[in-house]
Amino acid sequence: FPDVVELIKESILYNCEARIEMDDKAFYIPVGNGTEVGFVRFLQDAEIPVHELIRKKLGKIEAVVPFSTLRKRSVTAVRIPGNEDIVRVYVKGAPEFIVNKCIRTFNVDGKKVPMSDEQLNYIIDDIIRKKFTTQAYRCLAFAYKDYPLADFQNMRDQHGNFESDTDKLILEKDLTFLGVFALQDDLRDKVTRSVQFAKRGMINIRMVSGDNIDTATAVAIKAGIL
Repeated sequence: FPDVVELIKESILYNCEARIEMDDKAFYIPVGNGTEVGFVRFLQDAEIPVHELIRKKLGKIEAVVPFSTLRKRSVTAVRIPGNEDIVRVYVKGAPEFIVNKCIRTFNVDGKKVPMSDEQLNYIIDDIIRKKFTTQAYRCLAFAYKDYPLADFQNMRDQHGNFESDTDKLILEKDLTFLGVFALQDDLRDKVTRSVQFAKRGMINIRMVSGDNIDTATAVAIKAGIL
């Protein structure tokens, strides 16, 4: 559905700190955080003119809450290009922090419908956990919410420009779930062999990860740590 596809493109490019640069061969190259660069390349592979879409958000950003290892999600509020009386709040991050904040989603006909408990559990358990995280995939969920510009500006004034952790949370209420992406970070060459040698040398290995516990566990098994 074209409107859903547009929302996905916007969610990737508007809630994103990666930038586009032109290399010496006149190709547009994404630069920045590895995960965000991967998403931009995903759109480029679909022949989407990402440099043009990113330019549309310039001067229209109303609020930004950057990703942090504690919050595990990022938020960007943008006046919709072509309809600047509406502010769209884009949220992306770890599904365990986002899916439960969603009260709506899209059905198979592309219509926005209330999110039932059955759908929520299906997304979290059957899709994210059974198909992705336990198979060593990292997951990122995308959601959004629209506000009339005046309502958003009033909300921002009442909540101290979203400076405090409590005030930031107001941006994440009553979201519409858009989708979840699964990413795979392959183990580097020789990791598994190095783990085997370390164990023979009586070296204890500890893996430090900010990923979902199921993802981290699956990666540790692949590497031979568990």
